[in-house]
Amino acid sequence: MTNSLLTVAIAFSLDGKTLFTSGYEKIVKYWDLETGNCLQTLRPARPDEGMIITEAIGLAEAKVATLKGLEALEVN
Repeated sequence: MTNSLLTVAIAFSLDGKTLFTSGYEKIVKYWDLETGNCLQTLRPARPDEGMIITEAIGLAEAKVATLKGLEALEVN
């Protein structure tokens, strides 16, 4: 039971059967302590993911590179 990077916060349910973990990657995982299985993974919204920037005007190359790093797309 772990997040992919360093786990920085944990919280047990009141009944002690489940656990929440969170790390620097901003993902929260919900665990079943009896089985060790991850029941749910919660991820933050990523507003730049899938944004098409092909015809964007006035973007510096550095900004385009940053947006691509955030999963924005240039389509031909």
